[in-house]
Parts: sequence; structure tokens; C-alpha cells
Amino acid sequence: MSTKAMTMTQSTSAIESGKLLITGATGFLGQHVVAAARAAGYDVSALVRDVEAPAARMLLEAKAEGELELYAGDVLDPASVEQAAEGCVAVLHCAGKVSRAGEDATEMTRVNVGGVEVVLDACKAAGLRRAVVASTSGTIGISTDPSASPTSATSRRSR
Repeated sequence: MSTKAMTMTQSTSAIESGKLLITGATGFLGQHVVAAARAAGYDVSALVRDVEAPAARMLLEAKAEGELELYAGDVLDPASVEQAAEGCVAVLHCAGKVSRAGEDATEMTRVNVGGVEVVLDACKAAGLRRAVVASTSGTIGISTDPSASPTSATSRRSR
């Protein structure tokens, strides 16, 4: 079987049984990851901005094998991420800001670079040892202004 054809169960077999933290759970990618994780029998802690939003309610109403808990929070708020990560064995970071508007470049960098850093640090503090960071080309701002690009101020730190 090719790597591309692997199912959620096969691709997560290295993750011990337990609860998964999924960020961006109400987004396009995140909602599918939540469904696949629950179908594979994983319990899920879902970090969402608004637990009352229609997309969050839909997650709760979905019938699935694994349990689901919603946590209100933000990927830029370490305390909310750490709280959602308690009791989890891994994080699947699917949150991100997607935009094609040049004026969103600074906010996209803040969320898509800074958010990864906050999530990984908070999850490490909560004792998680495994992380998957997912992204898309839609998270890359389009600009001809060099100052809108990530610089050393937003560079990756070694872990």
C-alpha cells in the first residue's frame, strides 16, 4: 500500500492509544481529521475558538466511536492550549489562517508561525511527546512587500 493510501488507523499506529488534541477542529481540514480520529476509535480534545459555533455543534452531534470534548481557546493562548492538551498523548495541529489578501500577511504570520510555536510549547509543557503539524499553501501570504515575509524575528527555534 502506498503511503498516500494509508488510513487514519494505519498512519497513527505508532501513537499509543489515548486522547488526541486536534487544533482547528472546526476548519476544513480539522473537521475531517476529527472525524477520522474518532472513527479510528481515538478520543479527541478539540481546541476551537467558539464552542457554541455551528461548526463546533456539528462536531458534537456527529456519531462516532471515540469521545469528543470541546475546549474554547486560541492557538496563540498557551494556557488554553495546555488545558486542552491535558491527558492527551499527541497533538494534530490543523489550525491556521487562510487568506489571499495582502493586508492579512502580518496576521497570517502571527497565527501560522507563532501559533505553531505556542501549540508545540504548550503541548510539551503538558507532557505530550508527539506532534503532527499540518498546513496548506493557503496559509502563505501573497505579497511583493519584503517586510511582509517572515524574518529572523519569526524564525523557527530548535526544540
